Amino acid sequence: MDKNTTLHLKKIDTVKNKPFKNLQQFYEFEFSLITKTNTDKQGQYDPYALESAWSKKGYDIYLLYTHKLPVGFAVVNLSSMSSNDTSVKDIAEFFVMPLYRKKHYGKWMAFEIFKKYPGKWEVRELAHATTARSFWVNTIDEFTKGKYKENKIFDSHWQEHVFIQQFTCLPKNMEDKTI
Repeated sequence: MDKNTTLHLKKIDTVKNKPFKNLQQFYEFEFSLITKTNTDKQGQYDPYALESAWSKKGYDIYLLYTHKLPVGFAVVNLSSMSSNDTSVKDIAEFFVMPLYRKKHYGKWMAFEIFKKYPGKWEVRELAHATTARSFWVNTIDEFTKGKYKENKIFDSHWQEHVFIQQFTCLPKNMEDKTI
């Protein structure tokens, strides 16, 4: 990320937020290679299908902006999706537009979100989502300085195995990091 890049997160309060709904379409398009999801007769992905993977105990949605452009989003489950533990936060969805990848925008967004929710965390990836897994393992490894664990578990929502990284965001993790 160059020195002139301005990034910020904006918490939104509805799934009907227009930039969020638009970015969701790109996310679903990209994810459809893995999930085999189709569009409807209008050529749209179901904007509410993602919600089935969100915690019934609550979630927060953030949009990532560079300057005034929305370029990504994250949905944070306010409880574990593997154990329903309300003391654990979980990344439900995470997306950065392809033009802004490999510029550390995603890493910046992940770090900022982790710092907003000190405590226990879980991040899950479908076993064959190798790019996502690589991103998360590298990001979490850097954020925690290697203090995380990874397992492969069966996910009842997806009906397949997922990798899950578990770690704790401690106050020492929350210091400003240069990316």
